Amino acid sequence: FYECRELANVEISPYSKLRSINTDSFSYSIINSIFIPPEVTIIDDGAFYQCENLKIVDFSSDSKLQIIGKDAFRSSGLKKIVIPRYVTEIRESAFFTLPSLKEVIFHPESNLKIIGEFAFCKCDILNISIPSHVAKICDSAFCLCSNIKKVDFGPNSELRIIESNAFLSSSINEITIPSHVIEIGENAFSECYCLQHFNFQNNSELKSIGKGAFSQSLIPNIIIPPHVSKICENTFSNCNRLK
Repeated sequence: FYECRELANVEISPYSKLRSINTDSFSYSIINSIFIPPEVTIIDDGAFYQCENLKIVDFSSDSKLQIIGKDAFRSSGLKKIVIPRYVTEIRESAFFTLPSLKEVIFHPESNLKIIGEFAFCKCDILNISIPSHVAKICDSAFCLCSNIKKVDFGPNSELRIIESNAFLSSSINEITIPSHVIEIGENAFSECYCLQHFNFQNNSELKSIGKGAFSQSLIPNIIIPPHVSKICENTFSNCNRLK
């Protein structure tokens, strides 16, 4: 249905045996909503790319979806997304540039492990709670999110790495880094002009803080965990409130 510019309505039976929605399946169409049946395990690259009228995506309560592909919903009109339980990976730019996306909800028993590069970059998310099994937040995953205020992590978070630019130029106000994080990448929290509350959980395993990681943020103070062996150049440059 690529470039079906008159296609506004799509109906899929809840009993459908559909297993995958492949690359560019509906991209550039004008669909406004879609139901994803339970047997679908992958929404592939660009499946709903540039579907500017797409406001609602509903998943079956017993959805078996595992992968949300690169650019899958990029530049669509989504306002809210509920990520099903068995999704393990949200790939590069899956929700890139969604100025209307304000709410991202993960299943309470989410299996998500990786949030890919630019996955939610330039979204209008207000708050987000990262599921417990996420091990890596990739490069620029939440950069330029101009309305995000708070980032929470699930109990017993398994997060290990926050890559470069992960929250660059976002409006994040407060965050507590889970204890198993070992690396904060280059410019991860750079230009976060609203960042005032930054903490580490007890027993932090952090080892490395990348170049410019907190440059131009508003953090007034920070306690460096005991296992940190490397703080790169310009990590706290132009942090004018840092005491």
